Amino acid sequence: MSAFKDTPGNVVLLGGVVPGLIGCVVAVNLAAGRVWWVWRGGVEVYTDPWRLAGTVAFKAGIALALFSWYLLANLKRAGRYAELCLAGSITVAALGVVLCVVGFLV
Repeated sequence: MSAFKDTPGNVVLLGGVVPGLIGCVVAVNLAAGRVWWVWRGGVEVYTDPWRLAGTVAFKAGIALALFSWYLLANLKRAGRYAELCLAGSITVAALGVVLCVVGFLV
């Protein structure tokens, strides 16, 4: 697991703060029932379930990936779970992309 080791500053920032901020954005998206995308020079709002679920799943997957890559991998007792958590986060993010594509096609 030594390949994942990083500096303490990166561990806190990229493993804790950034996933926490992404989690706050996900919470706002879920509470509002809509997602905002910066797209084609403007902001588009989507409220349909496919793109909402896809965007939320993608953001949650990215947050979980950052958490597992930077924070879990650098903890001595939880380091062994980092690869499993990273695989799960990649699966969640990929599912989010698939849901968004379905939302555009339906």
